[in-house]
Amino acid sequence: MKLLINSYNKNDHDGYFQSGQVLWESIVTNQEAQDIPDSLTVNLSKSGHNSQCDTPLKCLQLHNGHAGTFTSRTVMREYIRRVTADVVDIVNTYNMALEEIQSQDNQITHAIVEHNEDLAPLPAAMVAVPPGAIMFDPQALQDMHDLLFGSITLDELSEEELEGLYEEDEE
Repeated sequence: MKLLINSYNKNDHDGYFQSGQVLWESIVTNQEAQDIPDSLTVNLSKSGHNSQCDTPLKCLQLHNGHAGTFTSRTVMREYIRRVTADVVDIVNTYNMALEEIQSQDNQITHAIVEHNEDLAPLPAAMVAVPPGAIMFDPQALQDMHDLLFGSITLDELSEEELEGLYEEDEE
């Protein structure tokens, strides 16, 4: 959609502003005319408070001539600025609401990498081990269990297997 704003000024012979008019024109494609709801309106009254001047966004030209003539260039410029800001706000609000209600499969646009200490322990190399603590090799946990609960005895294990069961921190 494209919005054309035409302001016509009547100046005196010295070039000073005497009066002016503002004409609006919404240029929409056939598809946009179908897609843009009539409920999207902008108030084109001079004050911005006359509800009879709420005009559908896709055909603002319907209000041309109703705002009358401006006798102040400042008031006319403020009117153009207000209506332009209202149009931008209406379109942005509509687009945000449309994005929120559209149902599409959620897609992750980038990988999320986060360490959560409650779910997985840190790698052994990153863990600060207090002095005198014993670190168990998870691979040898079954052997340690069997040793502690009597399934095997120390006599049955070789030195290498014994060293693999536990390591003492040297600090």
